[in-house]
Amino acid sequence: MLFLSLREGDYIMLGGNVKVSYDHSEGKDALVLGIEAPKDVQVLRGKYYEEEIAKMAAAGNEEAKMLSEKLEQEYRVRQHKYNKRRRARERSLAANGTNLKWDKIEFGDLNKDDKNMNVKYKKLAAV
Repeated sequence: MLFLSLREGDYIMLGGNVKVSYDHSEGKDALVLGIEAPKDVQVLRGKYYEEEIAKMAAAGNEEAKMLSEKLEQEYRVRQHKYNKRRRARERSLAANGTNLKWDKIEFGDLNKDDKNMNVKYKKLAAV
């Protein structure tokens, strides 16, 4: 697997006809990517791809069944890594004497911060 570091505006080309560009970051855990591909190239978010494979596996496709099991194993590894990073971040905050609780705000309920900017998360309380 190839891992790349990109800056805003950078892009990579896949196969000469698919362009994946880094638009911006939304906090520590999310990126906004742009994907330009020909109409005959199917572009799916990972969870929808995995759902398609699971449907094919349920229909009896042995190759899809093996791929589905591999994807499930990779998902568990990703979740473990994410949870490990989250726990380390929480321990770091607690060590600094700041253990904050955050609540995700639904899209329609965005609040404005002191600079009148939309914020996705708001601080609930210092614990």
